[in-house]
Amino acid sequence: MGKIIGGKTGSGPRKTISGQTGSGHPKTIGGQQGTNYQRTNKTSGDCFVATAAYGTPLAEEINILRNYRDTVLRYSKTGKKFIAFYYTYGPYLASFINKNPLFKKPIRGLIQVVIRQLKK
Repeated sequence: MGKIIGGKTGSGPRKTISGQTGSGHPKTIGGQQGTNYQRTNKTSGDCFVATAAYGTPLAEEINILRNYRDTVLRYSKTGKKFIAFYYTYGPYLASFINKNPLFKKPIRGLIQVVIRQLKK
């Protein structure tokens, strides 16, 4: 059984990600847009733009961004609004990056700037 991403994180239906979750049970990411945001698996989650820029969801930079989302952003009103905005529009930007690979390197550069700021 694959991972299941649920709840309303935009306008699309639930997503299933193929592959085993280790326990044989699906992983669920639920919650309303920014209001009841919760995840049951701290190592996964959609990081659309960074994944498109790096070409893999396993890049260390993406883990840093996820950690910031999970430990800081989700606990503030502004952070929750940003998460809702990102989950609505991030897939479109990621699709653009995937279709226009010349943008991957500049986006990675911007992500590095953001990560340096987060580490301060």
